Amino acid sequence: AYIASRRAARSDRRLMRDRRQRASLGRAFADGLRAGTAGPVIDLRLFRKRWKPAPECIVCATKLWIGAADRNVPVGVAMRLARRIPSCELELIPAAGHFWIAQHFRDVLGWLAREDRSGRGTPSEEIEPLTTEHGSAD
Repeated sequence: AYIASRRAARSDRRLMRDRRQRASLGRAFADGLRAGTAGPVIDLRLFRKRWKPAPECIVCATKLWIGAADRNVPVGVAMRLARRIPSCELELIPAAGHFWIAQHFRDVLGWLAREDRSGRGTPSEEIEPLTTEHGSAD
């Protein structure tokens, strides 16, 4: 948690002062690296490549959330991505940093549940599953 807080937004540092949140974040980091660094390395490689399929090909309901004070993911990058995805809804969370999900996970789960019930979130049968150079994304 200390490393994550070094460049964190004020809202993230405030969140990490809570003992439970700090412990949860520490467990998440540890779990993410338990199998080694291969996962984060793959993530970084994928982030620098053109995505297949292109964001313009996304046909299911899409919502992108980002904290307005996020110092890990530039807000401008998130806004450009949202513009590329047809019908993407972008929610810029005021004063929130990178760890906005800790206080807004119910909003995300609620949106996912509503989309699931509406049937709009179901991808087209014509779209092939996304794969990486290491196999299936599943």
